Amino acid sequence: MKRWIIEKPEGIFKLYYKDLATANERNPTAISIKECTDYGYLEHVEKIKTSATETLLNYKGKLVYKVPHNSAHVLVQLWYDMIDGKPFYYDSLQFQNHDVIWVMPVIWEVSTPQEFCKRFLDDAPVDLPIEVISMRELKSLKPIKFWFKNFRAYYRDANGYFYFAHKRDLPGKKAREEYIKFKGNDNAVLACMLLRGQPEHKRWYSSESEFLDEYRKFQANTPASHGSTSYEIKARGFKKISPEDRKILFRLPYFRLDTELKYEKCTFHIAQKWCALMEDHNQFGDEPRFLNAEWVEDLIKRWISHNTNAPAENNGGVFDSKPEHIPKMKGDIL
Repeated sequence: MKRWIIEKPEGIFKLYYKDLATANERNPTAISIKECTDYGYLEHVEKIKTSATETLLNYKGKLVYKVPHNSAHVLVQLWYDMIDGKPFYYDSLQFQNHDVIWVMPVIWEVSTPQEFCKRFLDDAPVDLPIEVISMRELKSLKPIKFWFKNFRAYYRDANGYFYFAHKRDLPGKKAREEYIKFKGNDNAVLACMLLRGQPEHKRWYSSESEFLDEYRKFQANTPASHGSTSYEIKARGFKKISPEDRKILFRLPYFRLDTELKYEKCTFHIAQKWCALMEDHNQFGDEPRFLNAEWVEDLIKRWISHNTNAPAENNGGVFDSKPEHIPKMKGDIL
């Protein structure tokens, strides 16, 4: 069975026939018929089939493949003819993207196996876990820092993963100096002086005696009218690890953001899709803080701004922000 390029007055078709004579017989109005030698699309067909987690049947008895995508799936119906019990595939397909937050798709989009793989399957990432990592670990992944303001820091590594950190948690001069001064000191104490029961001057000291000397000065210089003084020893022995090795950067689940931005113009919808991948993962504490997509949308806008040199506040004049009719999701804004 071969594939033939058939030119007719109404257009060009690529159909399967066992030989040229059969193709001519079935297409009497054809202007020209020649053998098609391009079967490269079959590699993409196989990729779609092997990527599917489930195979369904539509009302015509045609196979429909369920391909995972983000937190949901895409339904794919390959175009093929059954000849002598064997499928012969064409370089076209139709699909429904069910990775949609607000609307259940009812219309099938037409595409090709090549374009489908490019949009949904190509560029598989290095498989990295969703976790909190250190700055040293991040540096080994060759990241770029595309936002570092308003108490937030956003990064993207060479594998396409994005990272978020509170700016105040990142290794700074004060943390590095503290570590250099006190590392390995088992006599060091973390202590604070109290004035009227309220903490004052909480920091590390080289020893308890050094702290008590400072406390006596504090006590002597505090007027009695200001209230009573006391102190607390919070910890003994400096056990902190290097600032570069402290786990402070949250790795978001892999999300093909650049591809999504080509097909979806509402940044809030994209953020909702991304958040759906994070529902079982918390950055700090027990509260599911990722249920609110506003901070994820902020990251997306900053990435757009970084790539277009346009202000993130207006999305570069291209992308829409959160629609007014969509309610906020529950959760805290990071």
